[in-house]
Amino acid sequence: MVDRQRISEQEFMECVGRFSGRVVDHPWFSDHSVMYLEIGREIETDPPPHNPEHEHGIFMGYDWCLSMPGGRQIKRKDQGAEQAAEEQLTGSRIEAIRVSSSKQLVIEFAGGVMLASASEQGSGLEWDLREYPGRYVAIRDHQYSLEISGE
Repeated sequence: MVDRQRISEQEFMECVGRFSGRVVDHPWFSDHSVMYLEIGREIETDPPPHNPEHEHGIFMGYDWCLSMPGGRQIKRKDQGAEQAAEEQLTGSRIEAIRVSSSKQLVIEFAGGVMLASASEQGSGLEWDLREYPGRYVAIRDHQYSLEISGE
């Protein structure tokens, strides 16, 4: 069961602000190069998952673009994108997170690196920020949203 609550932009930005200054510990990719960023202390589970969950996580969705200083970009469909993104993001410190005018998630890292979600599928946007266990902030149906999943 998921309890979804509409929240204000200010409440949303307060949640997002908790990610600033944190370091990406474990970027990983599921099928089709879907990107996840795990942040903070690892959460122990039984049995352990294939990719461990951490205190915080960011689901970037199915399309993403990593931009480096000097104009170089890495997109999900580029050959070698997963390895290049993992090397660039592991250990990177998040400086700011914002939502673009098109409601895409944009993460700015120390050193001028920027990561942005880049698509919209069906009824909603494809990204969220997760605070474990079971607490998500995102935009759903074009509204800022807090979702808490029950056991």
